[in-house]
Amino acid sequence: MKQPNTSGRRVGLAACGLLSLSLSACWWDGSDNHAAAAPAASVSQPVITAQPADASAVAGSTATFAVTATGTGLSYQWQKNGTAVDGATGASYTTPALTTADDQAVYKVVVTNSAGSVTSTGAMLTVTAAAARCAGEAGTFAANVAGASASVITLAGSGSAGADDGTGTAASFSAPQGVAATMVNGAAVVYVADTGNNLIRRVDAATGEVTTLAGSTSGGYADGAGAAAQFSRPSGIAIDANGNAYVADYGNNTIRKVTPAGLVCTVAGTGVAGYADGPGAQAQFNGPAGVAVDGQGNLYVADLDNNRIRRIDTAGVVSTLAGSGDQAYLDGVGTAAQFARPHGISVSADGRYVYDVDTDTPVVRKIEVATATVTTLAGSTSGYADGVGAAAQLGFAYGVAADDDGNLLLADTWNNRVRRVLPDGTVSTEAGNGTAGLVDGATVSDLTTTVEFNWANGVAIGAGSIWVADTRNNVIRRLSP
Repeated sequence: MKQPNTSGRRVGLAACGLLSLSLSACWWDGSDNHAAAAPAASVSQPVITAQPADASAVAGSTATFAVTATGTGLSYQWQKNGTAVDGATGASYTTPALTTADDQAVYKVVVTNSAGSVTSTGAMLTVTAAAARCAGEAGTFAANVAGASASVITLAGSGSAGADDGTGTAASFSAPQGVAATMVNGAAVVYVADTGNNLIRRVDAATGEVTTLAGSTSGGYADGAGAAAQFSRPSGIAIDANGNAYVADYGNNTIRKVTPAGLVCTVAGTGVAGYADGPGAQAQFNGPAGVAVDGQGNLYVADLDNNRIRRIDTAGVVSTLAGSGDQAYLDGVGTAAQFARPHGISVSADGRYVYDVDTDTPVVRKIEVATATVTTLAGSTSGYADGVGAAAQLGFAYGVAADDDGNLLLADTWNNRVRRVLPDGTVSTEAGNGTAGLVDGATVSDLTTTVEFNWANGVAIGAGSIWVADTRNNVIRRLSP
């Protein structure tokens, strides 16, 4: 066997430096050919090629800053007004929800690697207050308690589809879906979302006189006064004690406000179907069907095609109260809960609870606002049965209204009935014999044996009575104690 050439190896070591250096400092392939150590790759200090840009945002929304840098092994640390932001260690940073106190804040980022660090130029943040949703905020509700009904009358509507103003049966509606009522200046007033006509109507409860408050039968989307304003299939409606009406404008994917003078403005929604929380002008809905207003002026929306319950605060900022977005039925907390096309919505007098009915689930749900906890109050499988909780059956209710004592009235649409739900989940029949038709009743005994509805859709409690938008009959009904 050939012996290693040790003298040659000593020469190789000498070529690398002192003999006392480690062999690892040289490269040797076991042959008599030797080379110097491979040079280590050099690391350059980071270079910022795109600086963070100034940003503007509305209070309640967020802002995003970003930087682009070259170099290897980069790390990032964002600063706000010279102070490191905890957890902001990426190439981009999105702020939490902003307030006007964040206005004029300066954001920088320090980019670092093993060769050094570099700090970006400052990006200025401008924050403006969220625009008030409309002139004149909501008032508080007048006291509303739904006493047991004793009679049912047709307040207004001829029974045939039309858009005529007039008194009683001289007036006409086209598939009205939403109804709301309150006392305004001592007079009982009913507001109607006249869906098929794209109109908002006002009814004097004492006389049955119907006038058109806002909208055009041609439909469309426009803010403005009276007939200059346009809606597209307005569905749900809620009213405050000052006579301001809030409308779930289903076809326009917006929430609108109508003042007593008929001035219409948009509270929230871009007009484009979608799902986005944030300031009203940036938020998106997808077919909102129901709306409710609490005593503080906060709005709650049954966002039907998004399968979510949304909230609009008094600053006009939209958030999601509950619902994952999946069309299903599941109780839970916040986004862990599921809804199946929520349609009717109401809020308790103290603002603690929101009540919902879905078009595709035969139950009534209760949502605790503070915790976003969703539970089922009553109902189970589709059908018709009075009872308590899950022993009761509904036939898909499209409307719900809460009174000051925690009682609920449901427009049990598929059963052509009005149902009452007590706070403990006990369900009874208020009116309707289940047959589709248009028959009033003058006595208590008539309520469940003679009275007929045809696709009762909206229900409201106010001005001492219960009001029903009887959709396929094209009329507004009154249940009086």
